[in-house]
Amino acid sequence: MDTNLNEQLAAWIATGGNRLGQIQIEQSDEATFALTHVDDIDQPRDSLILLSDLAAMRAWTRSNEAGDLRPLKTSPDLRPGWLVLA
Repeated sequence: MDTNLNEQLAAWIATGGNRLGQIQIEQSDEATFALTHVDDIDQPRDSLILLSDLAAMRAWTRSNEAGDLRPLKTSPDLRPGWLVLA
């Protein structure tokens, strides 16, 4: 991730920003951000599936909990149960 983008994201979080749609964003340390579904905020991180690369993230977002295709990635039916560290 671009350093300037990291700094901008950290500044946004410092002012109280932490959510984009159904995605919760938390700063883990100076260089790492944790992204989870808003429904998973109180879940222990080790109980979530770690999506470690772009292909895994894309595959996860293709379907909702019922297994139906999500043609619009902005639709409010993102499956919970995952963690991304970026």
